[in-house]
Amino acid sequence: NDLKNHRNNDIEFVLEQMLQYEGQTGPYLQYTSVRINSLLNQKEYCLNKDIDSSLFNKSHYFEIIRTLSKFQKLIEKGVLENDPSIIAKYALILASNFNKFYALERIIVSDNKICNTNLIISYCVKTVLDGCMRLLGMKILREM
Repeated sequence: NDLKNHRNNDIEFVLEQMLQYEGQTGPYLQYTSVRINSLLNQKEYCLNKDIDSSLFNKSHYFEIIRTLSKFQKLIEKGVLENDPSIIAKYALILASNFNKFYALERIIVSDNKICNTNLIISYCVKTVLDGCMRLLGMKILREM
């Protein structure tokens, strides 16, 4: 919760806000990671199988891919500026984008190609989100 703020800004400590599963909090990131973990455990997926790239024309798919593509540059920027808030804000945006995606799409569907695409996207989001949480010193949970 505190790391999302730039180090030069004042920080207001409100315990109730820090522990919420919604909004810009650590538990929100952990909950998103656990949600994805649950999806990935429901059905097999293969990173080497074909994907349905036509899905990326949908704005919510495209937004996740675009956000994932920014990971390396934001990590480098956070390190160069010695500013963990850059990583924290990025993780919150990624989690928010995934949760919008989750609300708009059924992840596990009968069409194997679409299902595999959805699960690969979920896997990529979880990998990057967990990496951000590790960098921020957060515990990665398997279940809640």
